[in-house]
Amino acid sequence: MTQHEKILAVMVRNKAQEWFYAPDFQRPGMHADLFVGYEASARMSELIKDYPELVQYKREGKYRYIRVRYENRAAWPLAFRQFMEDELRKVENRLI
Repeated sequence: MTQHEKILAVMVRNKAQEWFYAPDFQRPGMHADLFVGYEASARMSELIKDYPELVQYKREGKYRYIRVRYENRAAWPLAFRQFMEDELRKVENRLI
């Protein structure tokens, strides 16, 4: 799983939390397969720049928050569409 996919997986698995910022992907207690670490803010910036149809961002002070654009599912890039659909299916079926 790439670091981009880890960030997206954390957001899908915690769908009740709408907005996320870098420390949400750096928590020491996170499951090891989803931990991104200090590179989280760089990976978030890449997602924002390269996939605006997948993630939306907002700034609050010096922090940048992102969220998955669920309403834009049809326009999700092919590179992530299957991964995101699989993660959503796991959450809906309570497999994770």
